[in-house]
Amino acid sequence: GDKARWVYVVEGGNSGWHIGYQSLSDRGPWNREKLWYPHWPGQAAYITPPIANVANGPSGLTHDPGVGLPARYRGSFFLCEFRGGSASSGVLALRHAPMGAGFTLLDREQILWRVLPTDVEFGLDGGLYVSDWTEGWRQTGKGRLYRLALPGARRDPAVLESAKLLREGMTRRDAAELVALLGHRDQRVRLRAQFELAGRGERARLHEAAQRPEPRLSRIHALWALGQLGARGELDKVVPLLRDPDHEIRAQAAKVLGRAHVAKARKPLVELLRDRSPRVRFFAAIALGQLGSDAAADDLAELLRTNDGRDPFLRHAGILGLCGIADLRKLLAVGDDEASAVRLAVVVALRRRAAVEAARFLDDRDPLVVREAARAVYDTPIPGGLPHLASLLHRPDITDEHVLRRAIAANLRVGAAPGLDRLVRFATNRRAATDLRARALEALDRFAAPPARDFVLNLWRPVGKRTRPDAATAIAPHLADLLDDRADTVARATIRLIDRCKIATAGPALVDLVRDRKRTAALRTAALLTLDKLAHGKRAELAKLAASSRDSGLRSAGVRVLARTDPRGAVPVLAKLAQSGKSRRERQNALRTLGTVGDPSANAVLGTWFDRLRDGKVPAALQLEVREAIAARSDAAERQKRLGDLDHTRGTDPALSHTECLEGGDVGAGRSVFYDDKGSVSCQKCHSLNGHGGNAGPDLAGVGKRLTRAQILDSLLTPSKQIAPGWGTVVLALRDDSIVSGTVVREDDREIVVREGTGAERRVVKANIVERSPPTSPMPTLQGVLSKRRMRDLVAFLVSLEKAPKKRSGH
Repeated sequence: GDKARWVYVVEGGNSGWHIGYQSLSDRGPWNREKLWYPHWPGQAAYITPPIANVANGPSGLTHDPGVGLPARYRGSFFLCEFRGGSASSGVLALRHAPMGAGFTLLDREQILWRVLPTDVEFGLDGGLYVSDWTEGWRQTGKGRLYRLALPGARRDPAVLESAKLLREGMTRRDAAELVALLGHRDQRVRLRAQFELAGRGERARLHEAAQRPEPRLSRIHALWALGQLGARGELDKVVPLLRDPDHEIRAQAAKVLGRAHVAKARKPLVELLRDRSPRVRFFAAIALGQLGSDAAADDLAELLRTNDGRDPFLRHAGILGLCGIADLRKLLAVGDDEASAVRLAVVVALRRRAAVEAARFLDDRDPLVVREAARAVYDTPIPGGLPHLASLLHRPDITDEHVLRRAIAANLRVGAAPGLDRLVRFATNRRAATDLRARALEALDRFAAPPARDFVLNLWRPVGKRTRPDAATAIAPHLADLLDDRADTVARATIRLIDRCKIATAGPALVDLVRDRKRTAALRTAALLTLDKLAHGKRAELAKLAASSRDSGLRSAGVRVLARTDPRGAVPVLAKLAQSGKSRRERQNALRTLGTVGDPSANAVLGTWFDRLRDGKVPAALQLEVREAIAARSDAAERQKRLGDLDHTRGTDPALSHTECLEGGDVGAGRSVFYDDKGSVSCQKCHSLNGHGGNAGPDLAGVGKRLTRAQILDSLLTPSKQIAPGWGTVVLALRDDSIVSGTVVREDDREIVVREGTGAERRVVKANIVERSPPTSPMPTLQGVLSKRRMRDLVAFLVSLEKAPKKRSGH
């Protein structure tokens, strides 16, 4: 999965995220191309990457106004970390420093922890107010407010002054006082004064304030107010500030003049592209893009050449500058530059114009430029460039995974006969990467009717109705070779293609595969099941062969096919396997198949199993299969009623009504439930394994050794019944009328140790406790959320986690 991003929001920025990446098992380029990572060499150039990865559950956010908290928090942001449980949630203080044209995160501090905050904001009394959800993800019907402040903050002269100014407002103050307030220590006061001056149209006073040598903040707010007013003729007076000794004034003047399209600023802005301050160069380049920068093309190229991709924010500014070149020929001339950093920027500039000329860079000598061009053509999209992108699939020198994925998808979208041929040739090329060959086979499978959800980006991009060549006919001559491929990934993709396209001519090759004992059992199983769907004449014969296999999975598949081809003959075989199969899974599969086999004699077999279930004689690992098989029969109404009566006797205790979930689960299927990315459960969002995953709950490494099966199942059904130490929240009412709230660290007969929201541990003698709330877990119950089968699989996976968490080294 990805991590939350701390983003420097800049003009024209693109953080890379879109809705197509949400709640999908394959998050596409978002993960594959590391778009959410802080800047790294080779990262996509069209995005402005995050400064850092911060927090797992970001919620409310605010900024230090300049008064109230200690001086070390000046300029800090305060971020709510909401992880669903107070034990691992709280408020972070984030402190920055300039780095290049952007910023770097210096440090993060847990300023208030072990609360579950939804929002944070500064009050007029100098305090930082935090709203507390209390516990869990669901609505609790209650909440708390915390105030974090220095002792005596309410009496601090600076706080009192700010509060008075903000309460009184700005409307009755004269212009001179408002100008003076532009330099106030409290940002809230400065902004209100700025907006009032802009609202009154006080241009002369604002120009005067901006021209003064100091203070810096007053000058910046004066410039911003002038930018709000935006009259071009009036802003000509700001142009000399582009040569101001203060680099931040130069930067903000460039920003204001660019947005207002002040033509007189163009020449000094070009000069600023060589300023010693990267921040000034950043705003100058963006301003030139807004003004129109045909005359500055060479200077912008020099900026990009010198930066050489090292500072992603300077590169972004240079790209926006290039976007201001109106003459496309001039922009393309810049694209002939020897420096790949310049050509890369031109590609992104063309992407922003959706210009088909971006496709010419698919033939660039630098692989990173080719990759960026492929992104531009496919992701934007630029339909006119898709045929060129599609043609890359036949070039042996193109080996970049991200380019090839888009080239495969481009052939699918274009849909012409040459594309079909390219996909077939690529799929059969044993020198190509196996996962990409499998992807090409999937594209062939979808060739006649491409999916509405895009093949690379997962965005909704339907192609519409079209007449296309027959992919099945094109691939048919190669199927035997593809099935014979030693790469199982390719062979499995070929079987899926045969299955979905109903290619009956592949029957002989599939028959050979099922008979080949040198191939994996999983591959032989898939081939057999496909032959069954094709109603191949030899499926019954092959089913009997598979039913005698040493592999339980293949054996079970053989029995299932046999049940469809010869139901009456299959029932005694299934009855025998259910009773004395070589493995638990085989017995489970036999019982499940008895529930669906189309012969009435199966009902009598299941009747015997029901009697054993009622008498408590069915092994725990088979109880769910017996129940499901009886429930699946259309000819067992009376027995289904008796099964319901039997369930009724178990009562309403979730643990008693889910005993069939204790044993018999599939560890692999349970792992899928744990890492489920569709949002229904997704345990890994809150829990980690050896430090990988969320941290709203305890690390589950070693849980299979710490807890019994029954305890694990109980924790899934009633999470608050038994909470891991340090994770449950408790509220204690004491005899002195005080309240202690926090997570239980440890407890004995005499006292309880609670870790409060500040992080401090407090010992409470139990004799002093008047009332104690039951501990609550942030985890919701999974009863009714998971089917009993998925519940049993999850239990099996958690039981398998016997290794203790790895000890962290370092800090």
